[in-house]
Order: sequence, then C-alpha cells, then structure tokens
Amino acid sequence: MSDTADIQVLHVDDDPAVTEITAEVLERERDRLDVDTAHSASEGADTLAAESFDCIVCDYQMPGQTGLEFLETIREEYPELPFILYTGRGSEAVASDAIAAGATDYLQKASGTEQYELLANRIENAVEQYRSHQRATELNRIHNITGEIKQALVRADSRVEVETRTCEIFSQSEPYMFAWIGDHKTDSEQLEPRAWAGVEEGYLENITVTADDTETGQGPGGTAVRERRVAVSQNIHEDAEFEPWRGNALERGYQAVAAVPLEYEQTLYGVLGVYSARPYAFDEEERELLAELGGDVAHAIHSLELQATLRAEREFIEQALSEVRDIFYVADTDGTLRRWNDRAVAVSGYSEDELDGMAVTDFFGKEDQSRVLEALDEALTTGESVVEAAFLTADGDSIPYEFKGSRLTDTDGDVVGVIGVGRDISDRQQRERELQRYETIVEAIGDPVYRLDAEGNCTFVNDALVEMTGYEPADLRGEHVSMAVPDEHVERGREVVRQLLDEEHPNSLTWEMELHTTSGDVIPVENHVALVPSEDGFRGTAGVIRDITDRKQRKRDLEEKNQRLDEFAGIVSHDLRNPLNVAQLRLELARQECPSEHLDDVAHAHERMETLIDDVLAVARQGDDVDETQAVNLATLADSCWRTVETADATLRTETEQTIRANSGRLKQLLENLFSNAVAHGGDDVTVTIGSIDSGGFYIEDDGPGVPEDARDRLFEAGYSTTTDGTGFGLNIVQAIADAHGWTIAVTDSDAGGARFEITGVEFA
Repeated sequence: MSDTADIQVLHVDDDPAVTEITAEVLERERDRLDVDTAHSASEGADTLAAESFDCIVCDYQMPGQTGLEFLETIREEYPELPFILYTGRGSEAVASDAIAAGATDYLQKASGTEQYELLANRIENAVEQYRSHQRATELNRIHNITGEIKQALVRADSRVEVETRTCEIFSQSEPYMFAWIGDHKTDSEQLEPRAWAGVEEGYLENITVTADDTETGQGPGGTAVRERRVAVSQNIHEDAEFEPWRGNALERGYQAVAAVPLEYEQTLYGVLGVYSARPYAFDEEERELLAELGGDVAHAIHSLELQATLRAEREFIEQALSEVRDIFYVADTDGTLRRWNDRAVAVSGYSEDELDGMAVTDFFGKEDQSRVLEALDEALTTGESVVEAAFLTADGDSIPYEFKGSRLTDTDGDVVGVIGVGRDISDRQQRERELQRYETIVEAIGDPVYRLDAEGNCTFVNDALVEMTGYEPADLRGEHVSMAVPDEHVERGREVVRQLLDEEHPNSLTWEMELHTTSGDVIPVENHVALVPSEDGFRGTAGVIRDITDRKQRKRDLEEKNQRLDEFAGIVSHDLRNPLNVAQLRLELARQECPSEHLDDVAHAHERMETLIDDVLAVARQGDDVDETQAVNLATLADSCWRTVETADATLRTETEQTIRANSGRLKQLLENLFSNAVAHGGDDVTVTIGSIDSGGFYIEDDGPGVPEDARDRLFEAGYSTTTDGTGFGLNIVQAIADAHGWTIAVTDSDAGGARFEITGVEFA
C-alpha cells in the first residue's frame, strides 16, 4: 500500500458478538485500522452523519433495513465511499445484487482468522483505490478542461467563437467562477475586454488592468503581458500586488486568479484571466497546462485570421462540394451544366469537353424531361427538390437515379443556379421489390408480425396480429403504435430503437410488453424487434410478437416458490451461521492461548456443522422445476467443474463432445457433487470418466470400490451416507437436479468395478 494513513472503518452488524470479534481481530491484524461499530442500519446512518469514515463494512440480513437497503440509502449522500458487504448469507445472487447496487466489494463470512486478513486486505485496497481516485479526479480536472477547449478550438469558425467558448468552458468548470480575455492596446497599455463568461456582475466595468509600471500593471494580467508567462495570484485576500482589484474580487467570491498570455510565434493575441473560487488553485502542473493551452488558443486565432482573406472563395467551394457522395453537379438557372465531378464523367460516358455546355435534360428520356425541369425550378424557387428518373448514358444505358438539388447563391445572396448530387438507386429498388415478397411470406407466418416507420406508425401487419388484437388491418395501418400499446411500453420501444442505433453492428433485441385488444383484454407478449435499414441509415423497425401469458404465470409461480425457499435459507444462514462463526473464532483464539487436543475435536465438529448448513441450504434452494435451459457443451462444463472441486491427484477423462439442453448453473452443481463423491469414495488417485450414452444421456463413472448392492436403493435419500464424514445431502441434491430437468438417474457398476451414475432422458441440442 502506497498510502499508510490511518483508515477509519464503520462495521454494521446486528450481532454484537460478530462486531466485537471483528473489531478485535481487524485492529490486531492492521495497526492502521480503527474500527467503530453499529448494530443496525439506522444506528450506522447516525454514526456516519456524526463522524468521518474511510470505509463501511456491513452485514446483509439485519432487522429493519438489509445491508443493501442501507447501501442504497447512504449512496445518495456518499456516492463513492467504499462499502464492503460482509455477510454469512452467500450466494451468486446476493453478490450480483450487491455489486449492482453500488457495493465496492463483497465478502462471505468464513471460518478461521484467515478471513479477517482477507477482509483487512479488501478494506485497504478499497480505501487506496478511493483515495487514488480522488487524487486522479483533481489532476484530471484541468486536463478535461483543456481537452474540451481544444475540441472547441477545432470546431470554431471565428475568433469570437474561440474566445467566447474558452471563457464559457472555464467558467462552467469547478472550481472556476469567471474567465475573460483582454486585448492589449499598445497605445494605452490597457487590457480591453473582448469576451467573458461566468460570475462577472459588473467586475470588468469597475476595474482597470494595464501592462505598464503603474500600480494597475503589477497584477497577474500586466505581468503576463510583459513577461509572456502564466502569472498567478494564489490568495487574493493576502496578495499585496492585487490591492487595486481586491475589493471587487472578494465581493464576487474570487479567491485566486491566473493570467495566461495568448501568444503564437511571438505575436500576443491577448491575455486570458481565470478566476477560482478557492485559494491556491493553480499548482505547477496546472500552470504548465494553462501555458500550453494559451498557445493553442493563440494558434487557433492566428489560423482563423489567415483564413479570413480566403473565406469568400472557400465558402463557395465548400458549398459546392458539401453534398458530394456520388454524381456531383452544378447547373445554371437555365439548366446548363456548370461544374461536375469525375464520377459524373465515369457514369455518363461523356468526356469533359462533351459535358461542357450540355443541359440537364440531355441525360433523360422524353418521359422524364418535364419532371426534371420541374424539379430544377422547384429547387430555384423553394430551395431544394428531389426527383427520381432514369439516367441515360452516352451508350444508351438506363440507370435508375435519385437527384437532390439545392439552390446555390453567391456571396451577395443572389441565386446563381442549383447544386446537388445524384445517387444510383438500383439496389434500393431491388430491396423494395424483395421487401414486397417478404411481406407476402410473413402473411403466412404463425406468429404475429408487424412493421413500423421511423415515427412509430404501423405500415404492415399480418393476419396473425390482426387475429390476436381484434383490429382490422385498415384500423392499424397508418396509425401510431400507441393505439394498441400503453404509453410506458411505447417509450420503452423508443429506448430499444436508440439502443440498436447506438450499436456498431445492430442486430435485434427481445423485450416484454403489453398488447391491448379491441375487447379490452391485456396480453403480455414478447417482442423480438430489429431495425429496418435504408440508404440513409434508419427508416423504421420490424418485429415478431409471441404470447407469453403461460410463461408469465409459470414465472410468478416459480418466484413465489423461490421466495419461500429463500426465506427458509435466510433463517438457516443468519441464525445458525453467525453463532457458529463466533464459536469458530473463539476456538481459534483459545487455541492460541491454551492448545489442547480436545479443541481439535471441537474444530472438527464445527466443520461438520458448517458442511451440514451448506448442504441444507443447497437442498432448500433446489426447486422442482427448471425455469430456463440453454445449449451446454458437456466437455467444456465438466472441465470447468473439475477445476472447482478438491480432486487431489485424481484424473478426469472426457469421452463426449455432446451438447445438451440444460440449466447450466444447476447442471454444474450436479457434476461437481458427482466428482466430489467419486474422489471422496474412490481415493485421491481415482480416475473419473464422463461420456455419452447412445440411448440419450450421459454417465459419470470411476475406478474406485463401487457402491454395495444393498446401499443403492437408499443412496439418493436425504441424510443417507456410507461414510462417517458425509452429510448425506450431496447425492440427494443430484437427484433433485435430475428430477427438475425431467431426467432419470441410476447407479450401477463401472467396467473397472467402481461406481457408474447414468443420467438418461436428456435432450441433445
């Protein structure tokens, strides 16, 4: 740890025994840790309001407010304060909820004093990261400001915009209040304001700043002009040289000021003054960055002034080329070609000399010439026009094109012709024909299908959607989607479209919403939506709808069941594990003070109790159904599970490449339990094999001693174990997972005489 300052820790847990032992061991582990305790969320909030802390360590399940609810409460006032959820109720769901709610870290309570070394490390790491972030935030402040100003300089097209945006960005950034740019007048030696922003309140009208040897020339502004460097007054209240302006500055809250010369190639373009709301705001690094920024601003002004003499011609050329993508053209008011690009030569087949003097109507057949002339007149009159027509080449080929025209004016605003682009729309017309065929196909699709334009108006529905909603096609087409979808789901649809548009390679998204029928029924549906692309990017969406009424009901039933199981698991976790944890810690302390072989038996009993608690929780959390399955590769998952269990010198052989349909999380527990069972009964050097069964399933076998015939009937019963160390829940959990998937599990002998577990009734993907 690079930061050795003391760390103030607030530990919140409703069990006084836990907080007492935690504080005692943590302070013994680390001298720099100072631990205060609170026994409820409300007491923790009061303590936090009265004292300053570097980190909060909090239990999850407490009366009144849970640890996560306490976290949400304090995040409103302490958005970045390190918060570690330290709880005996451990699960992936709790960990995920903690991180999602803004917890810095998550740690599950365990046995032994080793957990406190880990907790101490987590606390120190979280606080170090928090303090480093605070330091980095301060250093990044001026970097962000200069970066934003540099971006503004790139976008600016006038000196006024350069100076105004520079002042605005500084004045809108903490801790600055006000910024102004003054022009140095050599005849009077005064700095005359050109631009300013922020808390000014008449400040510039009440002060005089010069660059001469008088009293008004000794401040930062005059020094910056004379010495061409960043000059600062770090404490306006105490700086004697700031006396001429002190009263006006302090009235407006200014505490420090920096003056930056805007110089490029020995030419001074002005002085930038930046005023801070706090003293000593301009350290050495910040002054260096301000000096660099002053050069950038001066360079931008220099470049814009050089460009001023060329602006008239440049604006004409930029206006002429701004629309170029395919064929580019400029035509006079009478329709005679004036300019064109290489693409016009390549597509038309005419040479440069042949194009010179041709009329725009020469490129179209008689059936299109009148429409082209109307479009030309429309562009001259209204400012723009669009026309689709067949473009005729010198060889007589006809290519479908879309021409866009815009009125062209000179620097005096007089109309001189039409400027525009022509785009080949052969592919677009082909797509439109294909789309018509697709719409015919989706009419026959069983699921409801729709299409919306970019504004959310319905452009197509198939018969299935008509049947689901009760609306007639004519009732839906052309109408906004809100006629059948609640407002909140319409807004959610807009968010989905924005999300798809933000993606680099948009595909599709599936989300749930409600559909209202003509009879007043509300149907929960799953909406699978995708963007409909166009040449311009986005013209609307298309989607497929599926009725999920049955699925929603199953989900509600499952959630109710899981809630009851979770309540039971919470009771077991909180009411049994906390006293056990205290007992384990007291045992460790007792061993250090008076070693005894009797204490080893106590430790073994503790371990036995903890294993029983874990297995009881695992059994409680096994539901009767699997709510969701996916394609799972057996070999890949088996290798992953093997690395997570204690396998000593055992070996895993994988003889399957099958992919099955299963809930990956519950299948993972099934495999881990069977692997652990094989090692526990087969010895440290046992070989475990997983393979496929031709009839539809897979097996896990070993070369250990096998399962006695008289024990097989009771092997999967809860609490039954063939060893004194077993809890009897491991294979019961395996049976529950198999049943939840609709599988059948049986035990027999392997070819090597060991145990073989066969799981059948499996669906292969």
